[in-house]
Amino acid sequence: MIQQLRQYLANNNWKYVSPTTDEDIFLFSLETENTQYSCLISIDENEGKFALYMTFPNKVPKKKRTLIASALTILNFGLFLGNFEMDFDDGEIRYKIHMYFKNLEVPIDIIDFYINYSITFLELNYDLLLNAIISGKPSKEILDEIAEHQKKLSKT
Repeated sequence: MIQQLRQYLANNNWKYVSPTTDEDIFLFSLETENTQYSCLISIDENEGKFALYMTFPNKVPKKKRTLIASALTILNFGLFLGNFEMDFDDGEIRYKIHMYFKNLEVPIDIIDFYINYSITFLELNYDLLLNAIISGKPSKEILDEIAEHQKKLSKT
């Protein structure tokens, strides 16, 4: 799968760095209409594990972390693939998606789907999350907006 991912990234002209000698970790950035996401893909071919992490560009201030954790829980409810998570120590939000592929040949289309699914989901929630992080609205109003947004997403 590592070779497939290298080829996929090259085909899309996405430059990456691999901080390990095994080249089992890929770090790259993706620019969208709204922002730029830092991405990390980790592959363990022996264990058959693939994980993709896309980091939200804005960190959550300490005073808003409990509120944003609640918001992320609402957004995560009912998700078929992936989930949001937040590091309470530094306020980093990321979207994580993973798969188990031991003894399976994973087509490049699946890698493409996972990456594009993650980008799409982040973009669908970008404005809402950014607003929740920077706005001075009351917590209940923010959570109500996110719950309404999540209901709309779950119908699509």
